[in-house]
Amino acid sequence: MAVVDSVFKPDEKLIKALRETIKALRTSKKYSQKVLGERSRLHWRYIQRIENESTTPNSSLSVFARIANGLGLSPVKLLREIYKNIT
Repeated sequence: MAVVDSVFKPDEKLIKALRETIKALRTSKKYSQKVLGERSRLHWRYIQRIENESTTPNSSLSVFARIANGLGLSPVKLLREIYKNIT
């Protein structure tokens, strides 16, 4: 069981970089959480929970692609931005 748990445990640095990158890109575009939610076709509270560490972002590629598109980026470009922010 420990092997399975370690395989599926989210990388904390990656999750932190994801949160920070989404928030930084959103604020640089002067989008509110509500605007990003509308552009991403996600509820603004979900965006809020991601940024405020209330939830781990859904691992669905569909959700990731929606957020990227809402920020005006391709999923690949968003992933590159996230990896720039890993400390």
